Amino acid sequence: PVLSAEVPAAKPPPVALLELPPRPVIAVAPLAGEVPASRRGAVADALRVFLDLDPQHHLSVPLPTLQDLDIALTPDMDPTGLARAGRALGHVDALVSGTVDADGVELVVTSTHDGRELGRFRVQGDPEHPVSLARDAAQRLLEAMGSALPPAPPTLTRDPDAYAAYLGALEAARGGDADQTSEHLAEALRRDPGFDLARYSRLSVLRAQRRLDDVSTAGQALLADTPGLAPRLRSLVQAWVAYAAHDGARTIALLTDHLTRWPYDIEAYQVLLVVRFHDPRHRDLAAAEELARQLVAVAPRNETGISRLVRALAWRGKVDDAAQALRDLGLPRDDPRFAEIWGELAL
Repeated sequence: PVLSAEVPAAKPPPVALLELPPRPVIAVAPLAGEVPASRRGAVADALRVFLDLDPQHHLSVPLPTLQDLDIALTPDMDPTGLARAGRALGHVDALVSGTVDADGVELVVTSTHDGRELGRFRVQGDPEHPVSLARDAAQRLLEAMGSALPPAPPTLTRDPDAYAAYLGALEAARGGDADQTSEHLAEALRRDPGFDLARYSRLSVLRAQRRLDDVSTAGQALLADTPGLAPRLRSLVQAWVAYAAHDGARTIALLTDHLTRWPYDIEAYQVLLVVRFHDPRHRDLAAAEELARQLVAVAPRNETGISRLVRALAWRGKVDDAAQALRDLGLPRDDPRFAEIWGELAL
């Protein structure tokens, strides 16, 4: 689906295949340009959504978390800076950066391994219609990876006001404002009750609030009536429903299988860590330490991974190892995001 006033762009000529590994991991960086930041952000967010629908399931997008991307990347980075930032973010093979202007978007794919430009694409379109522009851009990128979008991606909405509310929820989530996030998602779903991605995001909020009965109800409904939900998201919802039912064994099995298909999915690691820390029948701090180490390898500044790693060590009496882990990660004591973690070690 596209927004109601949009006209599909003419089909571009075939593009050459990019030099990427068989299962590349790609992160979409913040986009530059003279158009308002809200429009640039809308195009980047929609691009991440469309790439996540890839039917060959060989992308892990968005990676890492939006917060990590915003901290590590800036729209004006040169290729060397992008490559360095991508390596620091963890297992990212390429970064998509670019510029949005009044006539469309120009995207550049940069290897994080050597800083080479792997491809450059110009896609015509109106940034006032970010979903349509991002859809066409994603199609060009996926063609260059030997893949394609599904004929009719069902995840996005036809209602521009619903999509604007969803983007507001993403912005509120970046700022850590759970109440505003919930209000924006409620508005998006009021305008379009069938907006799959907003329903999924609301489920994420319910899980974070530990409203498990609501997670179970909303998750089962989402699985039942959204057959076109992106495969990665459907896999996560199945695990959340199992978690809401207090079925720790099934949750672990589902998420372990999930990570064999999407090995860099931060959300999956985070839910597994909750089970390993808080489910009395499956609490295992040694397993939690291993999971946390895997998570910080994927996203070295992920607060959940860092805090769980420290606690998994400290709670087993390995306080010196926990402090060394923080030093190895290069976390300054004066960074307010990690002050609580350092404080726990001091107690």
